[in-house]
Amino acid sequence: KAQQTKPAIAQLADKIAAWFVLAILSLATLTGLYWFRHSPQDWLAPTIAVLIVSCPCALSLATPASITTAIGSLMKKGIVVANKTALETLHKLDVMLFDKTGTLTEGKLQIQKHQLLNPDFEQQHFAICSAIEQHSEHPIAKAFTQHQTTLSASKVQNTPGAGLSATIKQSKYHLGTPAFIEAQTGLRLDQAIQADDQSLTQVILAKPQGIIAIYGLSDTIRPQSAELIAFLKDQGIVPIMLTGDHQSAAMSVAAQVGITEIYAEQLPADKLHIMKRMQQDAAGRRIVGMVGDGVNDAAVLAGADCAIATQGAAALASAGSDIILLTSKLSAIESAIKTANKTHAIIKQNLIWAAGYNLLAIPAAAMGLVPPWLAAIGMSLSSLLVVLNALRLKRT
Repeated sequence: KAQQTKPAIAQLADKIAAWFVLAILSLATLTGLYWFRHSPQDWLAPTIAVLIVSCPCALSLATPASITTAIGSLMKKGIVVANKTALETLHKLDVMLFDKTGTLTEGKLQIQKHQLLNPDFEQQHFAICSAIEQHSEHPIAKAFTQHQTTLSASKVQNTPGAGLSATIKQSKYHLGTPAFIEAQTGLRLDQAIQADDQSLTQVILAKPQGIIAIYGLSDTIRPQSAELIAFLKDQGIVPIMLTGDHQSAAMSVAAQVGITEIYAEQLPADKLHIMKRMQQDAAGRRIVGMVGDGVNDAAVLAGADCAIATQGAAALASAGSDIILLTSKLSAIESAIKTANKTHAIIKQNLIWAAGYNLLAIPAAAMGLVPPWLAAIGMSLSSLLVVLNALRLKRT
């Protein structure tokens, strides 16, 4: 996929190179005619020198040599670039959106506390949750599926970012967020019986007749999350949290990592709408990136200008991403942005060198100041310098 894509700056360089070749052929013809008219015995050497000394290949090599080297360097760090335009986009980034669970946090949730509201289910509420969550890929599911169960769930309906509904032994159950439970059953979670620690992720098990149990799940913030957010701010990139979790849990994580703008309790369609609104900001078009891992992030990842899937992301999330992390370290995103900035700088250097060399060498050759053998050396060195400069990205 990456090999089939080409950044805009590379496309521009190729177009310039194509016209450049036509211009050189025309200039060589004019040079030959001029010298043939004024010094017939000397016309061949300047004409050949003009053809040889020109270096359209340096223009065309300037971008792909840099990007190929950068992609190879990032691959060694566990960062897969699936779209070459991602490096160009990363350099221009204005906003970076983050999912919470499994992105800013480890995604290894544990049930810290639970409150049983229906005593009839004391012996089986965990088994029911486990049977239902067998059908989910969300990190929350792992907190429940570790419980043994002999029950089997059927007619499972998965609402990404919200919860699941299923039938077990002819009884209907719902397991998910408070908003999901209210939407499915009309039941509201009384503030008086909510989990004491509002920083916990709340999951509710309910039947249409009433709430069975409420669970409070905790997660661990990924190492380097705060450092990454601080780096983005230093780069002038606005970090924003976009999560399906409830407000209090989102605010707790955001406060610890340094994010001040939060959108909580968002369904996949809501996330996509928010991102589109940011891209079409009244102040002008903004370049928006997204970091996520789950099926509920797939839509917003596909719509982002630069989508980054974290290690262990769902297949659907990875499929629509421009960059895929094979490492759990969030510092990899910082490395990718630094490499993108360095790549942009080296591409500019290469293009300036290629343009400057041709602007100086071609007129000199046309004036008869550069013999063909020297023109050949100059052309070769010009291309070699572009490649060697691109190879500096290996040290980024």
